[in-house]
Amino acid sequence: MSRAPDISVLPPELLENTFNLTIQSISAQDRAFQTLVFSHVCRSFRDVALNSPRLWASLPGRQEDGFSRPAFVEACIERSRDLPMDVALWVHYMKEDRQSSRTRKFFSDHDPLYRGYLVDKTFEWILLRCARWRSCSLHFDYIPEVGLDQEYRAFCDLITSFQNINAPLLEDLLIKTASEICVASLLMLLKTAWNFPSLENLSIEDAVFPIPFQVLPLLRSFTIKLYSGRYPPCSSIINAYKDYMARMTSLSTVRLSFVGCLCNPEPSTTPIAEMPSVEFIEVTVLGCTSYGTQTLWNEFRKFHFPNAIELTVTLDIGDRGNFVLWEDHNVVLYSLLAQSPNDEYLYRYPSLELLVVNVRSSVPPPPPRSNGEPRQLPTLLLPCCCVPSLKHLKIWSPAAHWKLLDGVGEFDASLQPPYFRRAGEVTTINLETVTFDVPGVDGVVPWMKQLTSKMRDTGCWDRFSELTIIQSGDESVVILREEVGRWCEDNS
Repeated sequence: MSRAPDISVLPPELLENTFNLTIQSISAQDRAFQTLVFSHVCRSFRDVALNSPRLWASLPGRQEDGFSRPAFVEACIERSRDLPMDVALWVHYMKEDRQSSRTRKFFSDHDPLYRGYLVDKTFEWILLRCARWRSCSLHFDYIPEVGLDQEYRAFCDLITSFQNINAPLLEDLLIKTASEICVASLLMLLKTAWNFPSLENLSIEDAVFPIPFQVLPLLRSFTIKLYSGRYPPCSSIINAYKDYMARMTSLSTVRLSFVGCLCNPEPSTTPIAEMPSVEFIEVTVLGCTSYGTQTLWNEFRKFHFPNAIELTVTLDIGDRGNFVLWEDHNVVLYSLLAQSPNDEYLYRYPSLELLVVNVRSSVPPPPPRSNGEPRQLPTLLLPCCCVPSLKHLKIWSPAAHWKLLDGVGEFDASLQPPYFRRAGEVTTINLETVTFDVPGVDGVVPWMKQLTSKMRDTGCWDRFSELTIIQSGDESVVILREEVGRWCEDNS
């Protein structure tokens, strides 16, 4: 009987590379703990781990139990030697009703702006080594209940160092706040004089961050994520960042995510933000609500991406708020794609080639009516002609209880949103491939029929190549152009 190979005899260089590849697949603040696990397996693993600086270059953040590990952070800094580091900074907020004799000092004799804000021992250690930062995640959050036993100091004691961070190696920055303290964190960040000459990727979660103007031309990737954003509503945040984004002249990737957000229909007075450098866009809209039926379109119609080639949209077909619905039709996708009323920017994505749509469902299929008849399925509106440059369409969904809709009939200005005006226009369509990765095809066959008819009517059906259907895991069926009509009839 053969024995399993003894991996402890592998060359140290191979072990180190294996450890490094393993920790790169987990979050930065957990990597040092995984390295610590490696060091407790056997002597050879321990020797390799303790003598590999890059395995310790990601400093551990606050753990699920609410505690940071000051001694361990200090050990990681020492073991990483002079390598660039991935770090996490936490600024904690304590409400006044949680004061005790030990914490009362954080509320007295301080600037009101910083009253109740505190940091742990690791904050200053990490701050002093900002010259080595490669990536940084900055968190403004409430102090966890279990974390009250740790040693803290007032944030204002370190505010001068915080406001004058000089991080010449920093490439990635994440700023995240608890939504209720978003405004307070904004006032603190307004006074910063940070120097990030190498910054390329900026992510902002539930925060309003006054981005330094000297950083804007450097950014290659910009991400905004809002969760249950009510302080302020996401409409205000989109408008706040629109001017910033127009100045990001090197930006290639934009990611916008709105989950459980409130969007007020406040009119935007800012001009159209033209972003010619952007090539890749990702938009997520899940569980959002609004006070108006045109809010999503109003928010995005003033963005123009003349050279974007790929757009990924993630939405929830189960949403029932009027933020995403019009007459029971889910209009998230069309709100993002619909032409602008401004003829100068008729198509927001005139160079778009690939559209990927991820359709999720947070609700079960609608039950039958009392008379046994099935209820009408929710529909996703996607006019075939809304993006003439589009070459490849991919739609994925784990849910079968929805259908794709090409249009809602002739435009009626008294009943329909203004961006529906051009939904029924028939123009040249450049689609070459369509992929449906769905449990069933009943909901997409009518749309495919309309696409086939419109491409034939406009004399461009010869451009179409193939339809791909994926229904059972990775099993796919490819239907060539000549067979698409028959496939539609067979599945009607």
